[in-house]
Parts: sequence; structure tokens; C-alpha cells
Amino acid sequence: MTVKRMDNVGIVVEDIDAAIEFFTELGLELEGRA
Repeated sequence: MTVKRMDNVGIVVEDIDAAIEFFTELGLELEGRA
């Protein structure tokens, strides 16, 4: 089974830039940044 879409995921991190890089390398796409 393949994940097609995830909405409304909240993860608390100390380093937002490192977290974005990590999840981008996993294949996720950043759509917005608060």
C-alpha cells in the first residue's frame, strides 16, 4: 500500500530546518511553513 496523501500532521522539533531536510529526503513535499 502506498501513502497518497497526509493532512494536518503536527510534529514538535527543535530545529525546523533539519526536520524539513529530513522529511524532504524521505520524499515528502513542503507545501507551507508557519
